[in-house]
Amino acid sequence: MTGFNKLVLIDCWNEFSAVSPSLTKRLRRLARNVLFYRTIEQDPQKVIRHLQGADAVFLGWTSLTREILMASSSLRYVGVVATGFNMVDIRAAKEEGITVTNVPSYSTNTVAEFLFGQLITFLRRSIAAEKSLRPSEHSLPGRFWEKMMFMGSELEGRTLGIIGLGQIGQRVAEIAKVFKMKIVYWNRHRKKNWEKKGVRYLPFKKLLKEGDVISLHVALNDETRGLIGAKEFSLMKKNAILINFARGAIVEKKALLSVLQRRRIAGAIIDVYEKEPPDPKDPLLKAPNSFLSPHIAWLTWESNERMFTIAVENAEAFLRGRPKNVVS
Repeated sequence: MTGFNKLVLIDCWNEFSAVSPSLTKRLRRLARNVLFYRTIEQDPQKVIRHLQGADAVFLGWTSLTREILMASSSLRYVGVVATGFNMVDIRAAKEEGITVTNVPSYSTNTVAEFLFGQLITFLRRSIAAEKSLRPSEHSLPGRFWEKMMFMGSELEGRTLGIIGLGQIGQRVAEIAKVFKMKIVYWNRHRKKNWEKKGVRYLPFKKLLKEGDVISLHVALNDETRGLIGAKEFSLMKKNAILINFARGAIVEKKALLSVLQRRRIAGAIIDVYEKEPPDPKDPLLKAPNSFLSPHIAWLTWESNERMFTIAVENAEAFLRGRPKNVVS
């Protein structure tokens, strides 16, 4: 197996360095020269400079636009260290003869577990309750042990609407059954085997009307960009909670801000953003009834090792002339 001449890692070394030493050794054996840049790079010219002379790159969130790919004449392999690959201009990669691979299915259980952790925390106001016991918080008269401030809600009997019944959506449905939720779904293609398990199919608009919790599990593409906007929010119940652990651009941010500020829906649980990292002054970060996290739904020790194991295996398979998990 002949290795790459120069392999560049952008924005994924921090996570990679946390995995096992043996896997890091396998990574370093992929190329004669391995360089890494720790942060997400948003300046295209800097990305071009990083990729100068490189024939392979691993990345998580940094965008590879047509401009960047056209300027990186030596590049022949892109390993996206994630399931979503919307950060790469796939059409341009095809035109340039660049193979792009992704890492499917590494975080299915991790994301689903985190989703319910966040949902229950939001419904039970657990963070605010915990903070209320801290000295800095209960210094005001009448604030200490005021339990009724934290009246919450339970999951049993609520309708969970899953938009996109792929592997993560299916795992979410399995867990929701344990909580005795009513489960409905919309997917481009119906999943009759899941309907036999009691997961009810609904047309898209009807699902928006019926869902108490609406969870997004679709890939970002031309069809799903802005899938949830003002019209879609207007169909939702006033007590609906939107969960987006998929991609930020699937939801129109202005419309989301509007419904949160007007309290048109009960809340939004968000782990992904149209721009990552978001601007610290982004109004979404101060929106009422929002529960935010910094794109960590996938981030556990177990999923991290699975992700980088598959990423290295993808590159090894490419070097052997038998590429797998190809998305280009």
